[in-house]
Amino acid sequence: MDQRAFLEEHRGRFRAAVASGEAVLGIRSWDDLQSSKVAGLWSPAQVVHHLVVSHRGYLSAMSEALSAPSTPEGVKTTFMGRQIALFAGPTKKNTPVPRGLPDPPSNVPADILAEWRAQNAAFEKLFEAAETRSLATKYTNPVVGFLRMTVADGFAIVTGHTERHAAQIVERS
Repeated sequence: MDQRAFLEEHRGRFRAAVASGEAVLGIRSWDDLQSSKVAGLWSPAQVVHHLVVSHRGYLSAMSEALSAPSTPEGVKTTFMGRQIALFAGPTKKNTPVPRGLPDPPSNVPADILAEWRAQNAAFEKLFEAAETRSLATKYTNPVVGFLRMTVADGFAIVTGHTERHAAQIVERS
């Protein structure tokens, strides 16, 4: 897959996932989003909190990697990046939260929605910036600190992770 097609596919999937989550979040009260329909599962608010916390490091690391001038050279991914994307994505339902990422609080502050929306807008800008940069640029994975991966890996991880948890927001609302 060439770079343009990769970015279009992942941007489209990211947008669709965010839109499906937003459709639910926009019609329910915050108090309602704080409760889980199933004991032992995160509430929709807790899922949003998890997305924000887990994506912060990716947003920062990918922004830094894309800030340096580079030339598009196609899509290059790493073996471990592909594995993380697989396990973070919608096909793996029981992947545990990585060590180092906290569980969401039982009472999530409402301002997390504004942060999620701002973060999603920042990822949209990253997709745009990536059109003229190398997706092969490497950075250190913000969750698994000893792994180096490419910007393409990061887009795949964030897209799949957003799809997985946006589906949970919908299912649990």
